[in-house]
Amino acid sequence: MVSDMSTPTLTAPDMTVGSLSAGVDALLGIELWRLPGTAEANLIDTLETVCRRLEFAKLLVLADFDSRGIAAEQDALSTAAFLRDRLRISPTDATARVRAARELTATTSSSGEVLSPALPATAAGMATGALSAQHAQVISHAIRRLPTGLDPTVRAGAEKMLAKHARELDPAALAIVGRHLHARLDPDGALEDDKPSRRELSFRPDVDGTDQLRGRLDAEAAAIVRTAIDTLAQPHPRQRTANGIPEALPVAAPTRSWSCAAATSTPENCRPEAGRDRTSRSRSASTTCNSGSPDTSTPGSLSPPRPSAG
Repeated sequence: MVSDMSTPTLTAPDMTVGSLSAGVDALLGIELWRLPGTAEANLIDTLETVCRRLEFAKLLVLADFDSRGIAAEQDALSTAAFLRDRLRISPTDATARVRAARELTATTSSSGEVLSPALPATAAGMATGALSAQHAQVISHAIRRLPTGLDPTVRAGAEKMLAKHARELDPAALAIVGRHLHARLDPDGALEDDKPSRRELSFRPDVDGTDQLRGRLDAEAAAIVRTAIDTLAQPHPRQRTANGIPEALPVAAPTRSWSCAAATSTPENCRPEAGRDRTSRSRSASTTCNSGSPDTSTPGSLSPPRPSAG
C-alpha cells in the first residue's frame, strides 16, 4: 500500500479528477490573445508547474495500483502490460512509468512501517512542481549507475545533490553532472568490481516493428543468453533431410543479418554484416550465435559449421 507524502484528503477521486477536467475545459475557452505578454508568460510557467505536480500525482496512483497487484485482477500479466494495453503506450514508456512510481513514492510495508522513497529529494521536487519527469529519469539513471559498494550515506547525498542541481539545470545538463559525479565517487572503478550497473539487457522497439537489442552481461548471464539463442537457432526437425543436413528454410520478413565470432559466442561479438543479403531465413537463423561460424555463403540456406583449418 502506498502512503501519500502530503496530508490525506477525503475528497472522492472522481470528484477531484472531475474538477481538474472542468478546469482544463475553462482554460481551453480562454481568449489568449487578450492576455498581455507578461501574463501569458506567467501562465506558461504556472501550467508547467501544475502539470509536473499532476505527473507526480499520477505516479502516486500508479504506485498504489502496482503494490496492490490490481493488474492481475484486470487480466494483465504485469502493471507495465496493463499500461501498454489500456493507455496505448510503448513498452519502454510503460516500464519507465512503473519504475518511476516505485522509486518516487513512499510505501507501507506489511508490518505497517512507512518506507521512504528510493529517491526522496527527487520525489519532493516533483511534488512541488520544481522537477519534471525527465529530471527524475536522469537522476534515477545516475543513481543506478553508482556502484553498490558505495556508502549508503554518500549515495543519499548524491541523490540530494542531483535533485538540487535539477532545480537550475535542464535534463541534458543534469546528465553531465551525473556522469561527473560517478567519475568523482569512483574514479578508478574500485567500488564496482561486480559492476551491477553494467549488467543490463534491453529491447527497444523500432518504427518498423523490429526490436533493437542492447546490453552488457556478466559471464553467467551471457551463458544463459547464449544457451537460449543456440536452442532457438536450431533448425526445426521438419526442416531436416534424411542425412540430417538442414534444408533451405523459407524466406521470412526482411531483417538484419548478423555474424558472430566463432570462439566466443557472446552478444558483444554479434555485429551486422556489411554488404550481405539481409533476408532472414528463419525466425532466429539470422541471429545464430553457435560455437561455430555458420556458412552464409549461400543466401537462403543454413549449413553446419565448417571445421577449422588444421
